[in-house]
Amino acid sequence: MYRVDCVTQVGYNVCEVSVTSLQYNPPSFERHKREQENNEISSMKRLLEDVSHAIQKLHAEKWMRTNAITLIDLPDSVLERIWSYLDIGDIKNVLLVHSSYRETLIPYIFANVGVTWPQLHEISEDSVLRKYRHHIKSINIIKSDSQREYTENIFGELVSHEKYPNLTAVSINSMSSSYWLRYNKCEHIRQLELYTSADPRGTRIFNLTHVKHFQALRLLTLHDYNFMDSDDENALPRLYRLSIHNCEWNFPFDLTKFNIHNTLTELSVSYSNDNQFVVSERFRDFLLSPLSGHSSSIRTLRIAISNSSENRRILLANVLRSILDSFSELENLSLVGWAATISHVRQLLESRSFHNPLKFNLEVRALDLDLKSIPKQIAKIQHIENLNFSLSLID
Repeated sequence: MYRVDCVTQVGYNVCEVSVTSLQYNPPSFERHKREQENNEISSMKRLLEDVSHAIQKLHAEKWMRTNAITLIDLPDSVLERIWSYLDIGDIKNVLLVHSSYRETLIPYIFANVGVTWPQLHEISEDSVLRKYRHHIKSINIIKSDSQREYTENIFGELVSHEKYPNLTAVSINSMSSSYWLRYNKCEHIRQLELYTSADPRGTRIFNLTHVKHFQALRLLTLHDYNFMDSDDENALPRLYRLSIHNCEWNFPFDLTKFNIHNTLTELSVSYSNDNQFVVSERFRDFLLSPLSGHSSSIRTLRIAISNSSENRRILLANVLRSILDSFSELENLSLVGWAATISHVRQLLESRSFHNPLKFNLEVRALDLDLKSIPKQIAKIQHIENLNFSLSLID
């Protein structure tokens, strides 16, 4: 015979079950009865456990209703990670739905702004730029205006540190050459991008002397310029990342001019729309003797050619060998849009010793006669010590 005591408490430890034996005389003639009693006790235990879980759930729901955690309650560092995954449109939608997030989201909404030249000239205290100027970190001038560009020193005043104390990055949509920048002092700007949203009319010139007053510049991105030679060796003393797209140059200029101070660690060179410069003698010289005497500082190199399949640059063995020899301290190499024979690439890589780890990403059109052998070629390359190799085939 058994006694079951059920004790109910208020809280999370809701129920206790105590099964106490009062008398133990199992009938030898009825085993089925004993099993039935045990089953009843087990059923009661399960019932009490279900009741306990239900009460705990009710307590948890009540606690959540009275102690609800919202996004605003999260630490700033966590919020920054969350907002970094959203584009500006999504952040604006959150603000429209939850006005309580206004003070939290305003800095993210106005961190990067797109403006026109007339908007930069607005001096009213009620203007959006003036009102939120302390939050602005990056300005993109979205419309080209040659007349305003060539007004002496006006640009430097419009984006001065006094007007935008946290501004460090500027992008400018300009159809002109960059001469006008030489008259502007922007010693607080660390990131500069010069681009054009229209097909360039004639040759757009860029000279290092044009940015000689950008002494704090770390990142420079240039689109569709023709580089002119410069003897100014004091330009860009802190530049560590250079990205050029559809840019050309003539002798005696070469890209070494951007790294006179050996500060450059990241270099990206890209071409698109069947740009014929990729088959020029100047580009070939760059591939065979890149940054002569000033290449050891480079850690990341990307050379991308987005041309049609009929006009792809072939990755010859001497070009790949030159790149690997010249950039001896390279950590990341990405060659995109080329045409290559994978078996030749494998032979060259196997013949080398990689003393430092190198991550090599190759995106090419394969020229191998036996395409079925490519997986075996890749497998052999991936066994090379200190080489992390990945291959993507394109049409």
